[in-house]
Amino acid sequence: MTDDFSCRQCGACCRLPGHVRLDEKSISAIAEFLGITEREFIHDYTKLRRDRRGLVLKEKRGVECIFLEDNRCIIHPVKPPQCIGFPREWNFPGFEKICKAAAAGACHS
Repeated sequence: MTDDFSCRQCGACCRLPGHVRLDEKSISAIAEFLGITEREFIHDYTKLRRDRRGLVLKEKRGVECIFLEDNRCIIHPVKPPQCIGFPREWNFPGFEKICKAAAAGACHS
């Protein structure tokens, strides 16, 4: 990935099928940001991964991230590393058709 990628905050990546994995640091940071306990956060916003080896964020409307509102991430300052890393650190074939910044030619894999 090139360093000239600039997120346009279109929210397209937050509507992709898949799961956003959480680690302990993310759980703590997001709970604190939301002003709730970690236990409340886990209960209200997460579910067990399919392989039962950790937690992922719940979705709304099928695949949309639970924290996407009006095309904006409401936890942007503390979003999980998986979200921060897309598409620089990880992506998938055809992501350029979904990621508006990438489709504009700002980055290529």
